[in-house]
Amino acid sequence: MKSGYLAVSLRQYNLIEAYAAKSSHTTEEKNQTLKQLHKKYSWLNRRVTEYRHGNLIIQS
Repeated sequence: MKSGYLAVSLRQYNLIEAYAAKSSHTTEEKNQTLKQLHKKYSWLNRRVTEYRHGNLIIQS
């Protein structure tokens, strides 16, 4: 894996990509995404930030 990049599964990448497409979300949208990822908001927020900076890659 390249240094400075975060690796996620293809499924996680697709969910993060869809979540990042909108600038704001309802509580329901946020909770639904977190439920699908089985993660906490801090995890999602970090990955969305890295996605927007182009530092998120799909784990092979």
